[in-house]
Amino acid sequence: MTTRQELAETLTGIDGYHISPYYRQTTKPGDGFITITDLTRDTSGIGWMETWQIVIILGQDLHAAERRFENDIDTLVDTASTILHVANVTLTTLTLDTHTLSAVIIDGRIGH
Repeated sequence: MTTRQELAETLTGIDGYHISPYYRQTTKPGDGFITITDLTRDTSGIGWMETWQIVIILGQDLHAAERRFENDIDTLVDTASTILHVANVTLTTLTLDTHTLSAVIIDGRIGH
C-alpha cells in the first residue's frame, strides 16, 4: 500500500470524512484528497523527504466550517500523525468557479 492510499484509508476511517488518494473536485464538507507537494534531500544527501498535503473541505458556511475545524482538528492531526510527521495545519479558502469554500490543509513529511 502506498503512503497516499494509507493516508486516505486511515483518514476515511474518521466518522464524517471521505478522503480520496488523488485530487478530486468536491464541495461536500468532510471530503478531501491527498497530494504530494515537495521532495527535499534529507540530511544524508542520499534519500528524500516527501511533503504531503491533506486537503479537506470544511464547507461554504463559515460558522459551520469553523465549528467543524475546532471539533475535529485534534482527531484529524492525531490520525495523520500515525503516518506523517505533521508540520503545519492551515485554514484556507478554495475558490471554485461558482463559490468559495473553507478548507483545512494538513502538511506533513515522511523521510526515506
